Amino acid sequence: LFQTHPSSHPRKSVFVEFEKDQRLNVLCRKRAGANMAAGDDSTAVPSSSEVNTLLNHSAYDPAIVPQLESYVRSEISALTDPFSTDTAKSPYHFDCNRTLIKLYQFFPHLAGDGGVTSLVLFLALLEFPSMDYVALTCLVSEKVRG
Repeated sequence: LFQTHPSSHPRKSVFVEFEKDQRLNVLCRKRAGANMAAGDDSTAVPSSSEVNTLLNHSAYDPAIVPQLESYVRSEISALTDPFSTDTAKSPYHFDCNRTLIKLYQFFPHLAGDGGVTSLVLFLALLEFPSMDYVALTCLVSEKVRG
């Protein structure tokens, strides 16, 4: 695509950003494919900085759902594993959880049985003084609530 300076023309800078997003999506797909080829059914757990990068560059791309789901599961396992000394590996990440619920809104076939949605709501409930639970509950569809 265009390889010009982003400030030279506004449309050209959009194309440059689009190209960066496409490269990131290809990288995510290759990573997921490598895990599947290695016989690993689960997606590798992304770090907090990788989740931030995903959210900054392709927040509404359904291809990032497996990475976000694995991060949510790692948040839960960090809470439930009594022998885990590395709780900072997967800290609570509201933006990750909110983006995952929004992606489930736009692409309901990705939500599956709603198990990850319950985990997200559980994590939000644990952050009780904040309004995370109320905010996420408003995003969950009626079908999943019932």
